[in-house]
Amino acid sequence: MTCGIQEKQNLIRYLENTPISGLVNGLRSGVFVLKKGNIISLEYLGSLKTEYGDLGGIISREIIKRSKFLVSEVMAILKRPDCSDEKSLDSIEFFIKKNEAEECEYIISIFHDKTDYIIKDGNKRAVAFYEKRKAINKDNITFPIYIIESG
Repeated sequence: MTCGIQEKQNLIRYLENTPISGLVNGLRSGVFVLKKGNIISLEYLGSLKTEYGDLGGIISREIIKRSKFLVSEVMAILKRPDCSDEKSLDSIEFFIKKNEAEECEYIISIFHDKTDYIIKDGNKRAVAFYEKRKAINKDNITFPIYIIESG
């Protein structure tokens, strides 16, 4: 479903202050189209690529022969004794606690370049949501997302 003008403007304002602010010009100019939807399968959410190619010195290309870790792989990597990224682990655990208290706002932006989907903003929140639902064995989910598509 395509987003309305106000919703698009709200997301643009939000994204301007994130590491993916570079996509904002494409959204403004119409090079990218903004859509929204829901992921309804935990398995599918777990299969999405994250922005993470290096987590605390563990390089995805070296251990899984892929440029990015999947949502379902992130926590296991962060919990490895040879992973030095305690900050990301702490952040994800913080979002899991916020999720348990129903205080977590999910603004997840996924980029679709016609061949692949990759989470560009909200990686830690997506991992937290995934891990929490996996822990309670709940595959039937409603996880709201924004999709930024190349035009």
